[in-house]
Amino acid sequence: MCKTVADVKSLLANPESEIDVPVTGTFGAEIGKPRSGRNGVAYYLVDLWDYTGSVRAFAPKTDWQGILPGPRSTLDCGIELRRDRHGQAQAVLRPTRETDNPRSSIELLPGHVAPNVEDLERLVDLASALRTPAYRAFLENVFCDQSFTRLFVTLPASKSCHHTDAGGLLSHSLEVAEALKAATRELPNTPELFAEAAVVVALLHDAGKVLLRGPAGHRYPCRHHDHDHLLELALSGPLTRLKQTNQNATGVLWGTIKAYQSGDTYNMPLAGVIRGLDGTSAQNSGLKTHLTSNPGYYWTKLGGRRPVWIPPTLNHHSVP
Repeated sequence: MCKTVADVKSLLANPESEIDVPVTGTFGAEIGKPRSGRNGVAYYLVDLWDYTGSVRAFAPKTDWQGILPGPRSTLDCGIELRRDRHGQAQAVLRPTRETDNPRSSIELLPGHVAPNVEDLERLVDLASALRTPAYRAFLENVFCDQSFTRLFVTLPASKSCHHTDAGGLLSHSLEVAEALKAATRELPNTPELFAEAAVVVALLHDAGKVLLRGPAGHRYPCRHHDHDHLLELALSGPLTRLKQTNQNATGVLWGTIKAYQSGDTYNMPLAGVIRGLDGTSAQNSGLKTHLTSNPGYYWTKLGGRRPVWIPPTLNHHSVP
């Protein structure tokens, strides 16, 4: 049975649904230190997660002798439903060597820390819709890096300009990528390899911000508004692996990245579309931020260097 955290939560919410054998699955996991129950049985408290959310489970210590407390990239396990002394259903984990649910790093996005789990589901849908295997593998390699992924899904897009809430970076990135994908549908003559490379770059166009806001951000010789210059550095590992497996896909993706960075989009026009959609997404969010805090002022820097004109609302006294 193919199970996600959402499926496990559904089973816990409906414990009358009997399961003959433990369901098996692969999840991200963080394992707590051993504890002892009232019955004297030692167990580990385990937080399981994937792109659908997170759930707490219990792992009897006698069954998990070789396991160590702390975060794990993946945990293969069987899940049984047991009732506690209060009659509440609980998830109990059993070791298993084989699961019927092989899962990629994109499916194991950190639902336990993401401010908006719905955005994780949008990201999975976007990646799954790619028809170029090389680009799906590229995204899997990007999100294999847990430190990068956690920051990518939790950071705001900016401190004071646009998408300033936690998770704003992912929300903004998805807005740009989804809009780019919709735009390519209106361009039927665009080769699929070029269109999907643009979707990938649109999704990751702010990856340099993750480096700048990470623990080593102070080491990079550029300011926050120059994060574009760090895009290929942020993606260097996955780009190297892509080059080893598919030269054509690498060339198109690299060309799109360089066109996006330089603004020279003659040969890669979709890179210019990414620029436009990036600005549109940022301004729409900035409008909301500015008008909420400064309803009577029309010039703002939106956290940037240049003033931007924000038109008054139609019901403002200055509008004839």
